[in-house]
Amino acid sequence: MARAAFELVDQEGAAALTIGRLARELGVGPMTIYGYAPSKDAIVAMLPDLLLEDVPPVDMGKPWRDALEEVYVCIYRSFLDHRHVTQAIAESPVFGPAQLKIIEGVLVRLERARFSDADAFELQRTLATYTLGFAMFAVVEAQAGADRPRATWTHDLDDSEYPHVARVSELFGAEVSERQYRAGLHRILRA
Repeated sequence: MARAAFELVDQEGAAALTIGRLARELGVGPMTIYGYAPSKDAIVAMLPDLLLEDVPPVDMGKPWRDALEEVYVCIYRSFLDHRHVTQAIAESPVFGPAQLKIIEGVLVRLERARFSDADAFELQRTLATYTLGFAMFAVVEAQAGADRPRATWTHDLDDSEYPHVARVSELFGAEVSERQYRAGLHRILRA
């Protein structure tokens, strides 16, 4: 049932996920779905585990920065590959075993690098929120296409009032890319 819900959201977005629609997709009655999950929210709560199931464990043999970069780039790619699912879980306070496994691995690797618990947690939280935020930014920008406001608003910019923004204005319209994501990730990891 969770896999069918994932596929439905992945293809059509969160609005397509209803108990009735999921039941029809599975060829069962709605009450059967309620036997597995009491609500749509409970079904959405199952999606992160499927979204993150292919993220490799943190490599304890690599330098901590390389190991964390590998994991978070994989998470970023999963977010982009399943943009509708990413949007659905970003709008819900969901947390599951796959997330716990990733966080545990990150915290263990950082402990081995001699981070305090508080510093390890802070870095893990920063990496997770940066990754999700950048992925959501990339998804929204891709959906907007060539009409995205960030690509056009700088044409009317008063560069005498905003000279610094004017100097980098062409970058606002640039395509959001994994290269940009990695550049920010490196800044976080090398700070």
